[in-house]
Amino acid sequence: WKSHSFQANLDAFYATPEEFSEIPGTLLRFEPLGAEVANAQAYRMLYVTEDQQGNPAVAAGMAFIPDKKSDSPRPVVAYVAGTTGQGDACAPSRSPDPTSGVKHFLPEAIAQGWAVVAPDEYGVGTEGIQLYLIKDQEVRDTVNSIRALQSIPGASAGNDFAVYGYSQGGHTALWTGHLSEQYAP
Repeated sequence: WKSHSFQANLDAFYATPEEFSEIPGTLLRFEPLGAEVANAQAYRMLYVTEDQQGNPAVAAGMAFIPDKKSDSPRPVVAYVAGTTGQGDACAPSRSPDPTSGVKHFLPEAIAQGWAVVAPDEYGVGTEGIQLYLIKDQEVRDTVNSIRALQSIPGASAGNDFAVYGYSQGGHTALWTGHLSEQYAP
């Protein structure tokens, strides 16, 4: 019952707005993640991506921004989790312990001054049909999460980024490295 109640409290945040920008990477909303991250601000975010047909869609994820101010654009690391499941509660950003998947590298990334974004898969946690291991969807969601991160006040996130992940996230990292320039020159 506790888990159901926790998820129900998040439903309004993850709901697709009736009207929203059709520009991929537009940040629709963000809020504190509710998890402590040393020397950083942690947010849950909702942003515009595209579905497999190229139609505007909504996806979610997490953003971690170092507290230390930056005079130049920050490098970005996009962390993509391995397979988490297909239900809305399986989205990493909807987890009761949302930082569990990034704890192993987040302190070092923050110490380096990097902004970190961790997108959920389109259709997991948000409206839409999850497209498991569909490279084009993975690339769109990852690139658009980076664009959304750039709009969070204080992020100072630049255009230089790396993608890191394992299992399904490794698949996403490889394809994003290969196709991101085509998708977002």
